[in-house]
Amino acid sequence: MSTETNSALVTGASGLLGTQLVKKLAQNNFTVMAVGRRQCPAQISDYCQWQQIDLTQADLPDFNTQMLIHAAPLWLLPTFLANLTDQNQLKRCIAFSSTSAESKINSIDEQDRKLADKLLAAETELQRQFESRLHYTIFRPTMIYGYGKDANISTIARFINKYGFFPVAGRANGLRQPVHVDDLVAATISVINSPQTFSKIYNLTGGETLTYKQMLVRIFKALNRHDRVIHLPVWCYRLLLKLSNSEYSRGAADRMNKNLSYSSIDAVSDFNYQAQKFLTEPNRDLS
Repeated sequence: MSTETNSALVTGASGLLGTQLVKKLAQNNFTVMAVGRRQCPAQISDYCQWQQIDLTQADLPDFNTQMLIHAAPLWLLPTFLANLTDQNQLKRCIAFSSTSAESKINSIDEQDRKLADKLLAAETELQRQFESRLHYTIFRPTMIYGYGKDANISTIARFINKYGFFPVAGRANGLRQPVHVDDLVAATISVINSPQTFSKIYNLTGGETLTYKQMLVRIFKALNRHDRVIHLPVWCYRLLLKLSNSEYSRGAADRMNKNLSYSSIDAVSDFNYQAQKFLTEPNRDLS
């Protein structure tokens, strides 16, 4: 790959965010080198040069590009960057963390706390080790969804389609700001050559703040279903999660009633961040 400024390396390129980043970068005349642990997804094979790589390996090829967009787990980034330092001309890095770094730090669930610790440690390490030699920007998105391929809204929609109801803990009145993946991609494109965003961390929220129950009702409506939200005591919900071996942690019951709302005012001020309202195109995002 050439060292021209419109080249980019995208890690985590086989995920929802990564695939959308690859396509949008290519459409904006970037030459894209994409990296993932699996084979290249068919939907982006025409948009990039693909390398199947484990980011934790020490013996990395020379990507020879000035810009990295890291859509893989953030805790893989410091080691990956250290392995790249002596072999390329990397100058710019845009990386994705999560608001979970704050929301799960005091969770009752150990796995939640470990996730928050890993995210915060990676953010700190990035700032400590690379701030003097790399223009980085870190994004912390809220609940990501889009194209029926996310692990948040689409998971809820599949449950509703299968069972016709959705159980919640207590009143489910905690605030949420689901953010569409396209808004994250647009934010990435807009800050690539934006010096005022260097060495900063931004929350990226959705364009609408809803209670957890309001979010569910919106999903039911988008699916043309009657909104059958079943309220359970928090202790009962926790027990059901434990008995069902659910992918949701015990902390999920508590978070349904916790306000997980954040401000994107810095992103609005620095690069005019704008996000769409929740589920404006349900046929696209719940397919």
